[in-house]
Amino acid sequence: MTNEWPYFLRDLHLARPLAAIQFLGVASGKGQVASKKKPCGPRRSSGLVTRMPPSFERALCGLRGFCSARSVLDFSLRAEKKFGISSTRLVAALGLLAVTIGVKPARHWAQGTGGRFEGNVTGVAGEPIALATATLHNPATGQVREVQTNREGYYELGFLLAGHYELEFAAPGLGRVIFQNLDLAVGQIRRVDVVLHPPAEVTVHAPPPLVEVTTPAVGDLIENRRLSQLPLNGRQFSQLALIAAGTTPPYPNGASEQFNTTAMGLGFSVNGQRSERNNFTLDGVTIMEPFAYSLTANPSLDAIQEFRILENSYSSEQGLTPGAQVNIASRAGTNAFAGTAYEYLRNDALDAKNFFDDPARPIPPFRQNQFGGSLGGPLERNQTFFFANYEGLRIHQSATNRTLLPPESLREGIFSGANPLSPTGQPFPTIVNPQTGQPFTGNVIPETSINPVSRAILNLLSEPNQPNAPPGTFNNINVGHHLVTTDQFLVRLDRRWSQRTDIFVRALAYNSRQLFPFVPNSFAQNPPASPGFGTNKNDKGRNLALGMTSALSPSVVNDFRFGNAYFRGTKESQNIHSGFLGSLGIPRAPGATNDGIPAINVPGYADMGDSDIFQPQIRKNHTFQFTDNVVMSRGRHTLSFGEDYRRLRLFYLVEDFGQGVFSFTGDPVTGTGSASGNTFADFLLGRPFLSFAQAGNSGGNDRLNYEGLYVSDEFHATRRLTFTYGLREEFYSPPLNADGRASILDPSNAKRFIVRNDVGQGSSLISNPLIRQLQSLYKLEFLTSQQAGLPASLILPDRAGWAPRAGFAYALTKDGKTSLRGGFGVFNSLGELDYTAETRLSPPLTEFLFGLDLCRFFGPGACGQTFAPPTLTYPLAYTLGNMPPDAISSPPNIRNGYVYEWSLSLERELNPSTLFSASYTGSEGHKLPRRALQNQGIPNLPNLRRGNHPQPGSNQFTRATDVNTNYSAVILRLERRLSRGLSFVAGYTYGKSLDDASGLQGTNQPQDNYNMKAERGLSDFDVRHRFVFSNVWKPPLGSGQRWLASGIPAAVFGNWQLSDIWTAQSGQPLTALLGTAMSGTDSNGTDRPNLIGNPNLPRGKRGPDLWFNTSVLVPPPVYTDQQGPFSPFSVPGNEGRNVIAGPSLLDWDLSVERPFRITEKANLMFHSDFFNLTNHPNFGRPGLIVGTSSFGQISSAGNSRQIQFALRLSW
Repeated sequence: MTNEWPYFLRDLHLARPLAAIQFLGVASGKGQVASKKKPCGPRRSSGLVTRMPPSFERALCGLRGFCSARSVLDFSLRAEKKFGISSTRLVAALGLLAVTIGVKPARHWAQGTGGRFEGNVTGVAGEPIALATATLHNPATGQVREVQTNREGYYELGFLLAGHYELEFAAPGLGRVIFQNLDLAVGQIRRVDVVLHPPAEVTVHAPPPLVEVTTPAVGDLIENRRLSQLPLNGRQFSQLALIAAGTTPPYPNGASEQFNTTAMGLGFSVNGQRSERNNFTLDGVTIMEPFAYSLTANPSLDAIQEFRILENSYSSEQGLTPGAQVNIASRAGTNAFAGTAYEYLRNDALDAKNFFDDPARPIPPFRQNQFGGSLGGPLERNQTFFFANYEGLRIHQSATNRTLLPPESLREGIFSGANPLSPTGQPFPTIVNPQTGQPFTGNVIPETSINPVSRAILNLLSEPNQPNAPPGTFNNINVGHHLVTTDQFLVRLDRRWSQRTDIFVRALAYNSRQLFPFVPNSFAQNPPASPGFGTNKNDKGRNLALGMTSALSPSVVNDFRFGNAYFRGTKESQNIHSGFLGSLGIPRAPGATNDGIPAINVPGYADMGDSDIFQPQIRKNHTFQFTDNVVMSRGRHTLSFGEDYRRLRLFYLVEDFGQGVFSFTGDPVTGTGSASGNTFADFLLGRPFLSFAQAGNSGGNDRLNYEGLYVSDEFHATRRLTFTYGLREEFYSPPLNADGRASILDPSNAKRFIVRNDVGQGSSLISNPLIRQLQSLYKLEFLTSQQAGLPASLILPDRAGWAPRAGFAYALTKDGKTSLRGGFGVFNSLGELDYTAETRLSPPLTEFLFGLDLCRFFGPGACGQTFAPPTLTYPLAYTLGNMPPDAISSPPNIRNGYVYEWSLSLERELNPSTLFSASYTGSEGHKLPRRALQNQGIPNLPNLRRGNHPQPGSNQFTRATDVNTNYSAVILRLERRLSRGLSFVAGYTYGKSLDDASGLQGTNQPQDNYNMKAERGLSDFDVRHRFVFSNVWKPPLGSGQRWLASGIPAAVFGNWQLSDIWTAQSGQPLTALLGTAMSGTDSNGTDRPNLIGNPNLPRGKRGPDLWFNTSVLVPPPVYTDQQGPFSPFSVPGNEGRNVIAGPSLLDWDLSVERPFRITEKANLMFHSDFFNLTNHPNFGRPGLIVGTSSFGQISSAGNSRQIQFALRLSW
């Protein structure tokens, strides 16, 4: 058989994974292996001649012991004789393993959805019983599997779906033992030991084990009972991850929720790891969107059987990220037809007012309908099964927003009169005409002097509706509408192909459309002014999984999976096609598509215009995945090994500042520097202090591969002691742009850019005339990748290397009621692929145009500059900004991060239904990514200015991989399994997380790249104390119960069930900012003030009007230099990161339900949920920008009390 692959397979780079399949048993005559060195040669096996590809031969011959066996097939024949394994199957499995060892793999994701039974069969005297038969039976599907024990009396049955099973053990001359009602969870290794007596039959009803005695992993299982019965606001499965100890949520109404609410909510951190470092799989294949690291689809609760969260010390099978591994199993059909139909209803009539709602107004309108159904059953009894699910969601939610708007008098240019006070409560200064230098008559700007763009934007704003608000406080309460429409479908087919082989196929489709009415400006951190400037977000996700599990022999099982994850997401302003710029005769930036409303920032007032400045965004990504896992038992060892191969296609486009961004800040420290004497007057006159926009197109098609290899051994040293150890290697290839569109900044020269070798000196890429002007004006240089010694991707590959893992599980007592478990491992942090877009955010592809009023910025000494100051009309016309160009670029030597993790856990069974555990978990991360500034000026006084930069006047953002992290936590957990109608889980975590940066975006850029020690502080997601209690309780009331067992009381009070979730946690830390780069380090607004006292008020004095002590957070002193009196530069502030304690969280959600029997098999369930039952206000973040009207004040809160009713029909 030829080694040539079809074109589409070559494009997917599937040659290596399919090579094993190619020679899985294909007869091809007498083909010789093409190798001049010592050949392994063709070998005959059962009449077949298997032709082995040369790459397999070289890889296999490189493994110790294989060539000494003269050939792989020689080895396979010996294995066939000794172990009863088919030689061709073994060659395929070994080839798949060997070829991954023979290459440098890329990146591996875990599977982990298959469970396993294991144990020992012994006689009465404790002697091992060899060749005893263990027969597995699934009553729901008719599945039957049979294995024999080895000479140690050990058996194993793996890759099993979660469900209920029966196990029967028998041996010649001995009796039978039957275990019934054996529950097996997702990824669970359940140990069932058995003692065979002389001829007799024993039936055992086995309760689920409480104490874990097989694996060192720390985590939690969210079983179907909790999925279906606990109260969940929005019914997203990922919400249940927050009931696991060691997890922390995002802030209520925080930035992480802005675009991750209904569609893709994943914003939780686990054991000190970043929220984007969690990994999700569904049925053993990835369900992640690789660019933004969110879900491609969000499966319905009714489509999930259960899921498991692994948090620390998990095996080498799990990889890619150091955070949580969330392994989800979808529901499958059985021999019994079963279905559901349901609708959940919420509206404003059932809800309490939000803390910040206007007391004089009714509750803002709200409607939410969540509806759907499922159906499953047999297509062919005991052979073929189906399951299908649909769910829809419709939300019309009013959102309240408090802002400070300019009053009518200021909009008319009147800076005098009865109440001439600024937002800070100070009298307005004399307003000067910048063109003449003369004051305006009566301190009133005439209409003829007001810029038409300013007037057009003001006409879009609503009038302040709180006329009695004191100066400097919020004078307007707006209500916007958050609209959500989602639909999702899941279909699954399972087929018993043979006694040894099971296959399945599952497809999931997800569509979501959302409108967010209020989106804060990412730079100014101010709330938007009015409704009408919102953002539309549309997502389409598809996920496909195909799986085949085969028992190659009684001791070897192979599991193969194919997956395809597709995602298309768009985010754009609702005004993007409004034609606002065109209506004023202002052209868009070259290459831009955004024809929306410019973003306007005036200190003291709410942002005006389209404040979402990073749009439009388009992501369209494909992930093709092939995985194969083999589990082999030999004596007291269980060996697992496998490979994961992925081919990724990524398309991403973003227009940063496409509609134009204008800041009228002046000097944010002294209040001086305004062109007219007042920043709002500057806005009316159209005289911005700073303006910026993007020219060019950042879109691109990237291709990259991931390969991962792992090997793991589970060694049962004794019946009470198990060691687990393994290795993992994984690798992501650098992205290669299919269109040749790639450019990065030369790290050694801030004016030099490196482009692909196949596009010459970059001239063929410079099609934008504006960027051609920039190249000529600023003498930009271009090198080819060959000249720079770089590959075509422009990014040097970084191989993560082998990551060892080891752990143990020891039953301290013979009865197995007490265990001690621990582990240590190295966990790679791979796949943060947003840097792929940064290879297209540099000249000659795109350019960021900055306009700066040099005279006002540098002082009178700079007033003679050639460039004219920016205006609202220009550079909206985008000829050229008056500052040298900027670039956002990736360095060529991006390094992969890694995290050391360790844990120690003690578990004790208190009674047959109650378990107590105490755990210590820790981690230490290195080389994690952050945002950096390559072209930063050195803060030396008094001559601190952009002239100190490698490229004067410009700043190039890039990324660095030098972040270190540390986390330690003690976790206490008490669990009661269902007994006498009650089950609960209580978990308390006392932890501390430290790092140099908590992410890649927002305020995670340091204020001084030369002083990273000053960035060491609490993580943004640090939560010192967190307690979560969840329970399900059926009171003993009604027929057949202890109380009120008959009559009317039984009919009224009987058969009710209560479930709830209690959550209490301390606040997450906060950092005050200046909102501008006062230190001259161009830190993107992350300069911090000086701290001259304790910023945290006593608990009794904290409130939404003043959450922390703002008086101790002051701007650093301002320095002047020889070029003029105005020079807004200072040293970086001494405030540390995250020194302010944020608001705490307290929440109680309650669910009440009761079934009503319709027929023998049909029930109608009445269900009611009460979210935030006590209506406790959980405040959002306070304003953190020094000097703004919202500094120290809180304007948002989490959900008030909300009530939901539902009806569920099940049969």
